[in-house]
Amino acid sequence: MLTSRTAFGPQQRAAGWISSLTLAALLVWITVWAATAARAGDPSPLETPGPAVLLPLVIRQPTPEPTATPAPPYETAVEQQIMDLINAQRTANELPPLMVADELTLAARRHSLDMATNGFTGHIGSDGTTACQRIEQAGYEWVSCGEIIAWGFAGDSQWVVDWWMNSPVHRAMILSTYFDDFGCGYVREPNSTWVTYWTVNFGRRAESRSTSADSPMPCVPTRVSTFGAPSSVEWCVP
Repeated sequence: MLTSRTAFGPQQRAAGWISSLTLAALLVWITVWAATAARAGDPSPLETPGPAVLLPLVIRQPTPEPTATPAPPYETAVEQQIMDLINAQRTANELPPLMVADELTLAARRHSLDMATNGFTGHIGSDGTTACQRIEQAGYEWVSCGEIIAWGFAGDSQWVVDWWMNSPVHRAMILSTYFDDFGCGYVREPNSTWVTYWTVNFGRRAESRSTSADSPMPCVPTRVSTFGAPSSVEWCVP
């Protein structure tokens, strides 16, 4: 058997090494490019990019912790003090004490808070309601109703009741025989004009009205003022 061997010189061997190195470098470049494109999310050269769609970024906010609604600035101790002082005056004049009615208390509190919040004093509420309308809205079916209010007086309950008893129209309501029930609403609001506001609602319940809805019982508001501490009354009686 004859075997022939081709001998390669130095130049041929150098050319082979360069070709091998070039091919290896090309393979390394392709590998690096593919990895980089995958990380960047670029489409491959064989793919035709489609239209871009931008989706809105939605971040879910954490659900806030529930918080208790702040209670209105009612002070039940002051309300009770006013009612005790009024009943003491009735007892001193040989009249039966008035009973506390939750509906009258609710109506009185609403009106005191309305005055403190909306910067007014009077019997017509910020929504246009009268005293007896507010009493009815609170759920009290009345045949007689009335209201006295006061504001200021440096928050002194005794001073308020003494002032009412020295005012003929207020005294007449406090000592009236038309009423069986009452309720007091006291609000202290430091950022308001007068800071302290009182409302006392009076009433007598009725199974049915003695007047029809078409002929509402008239209310006659009377406003008086002295010593720079005003107050007023409103009556609705047979």
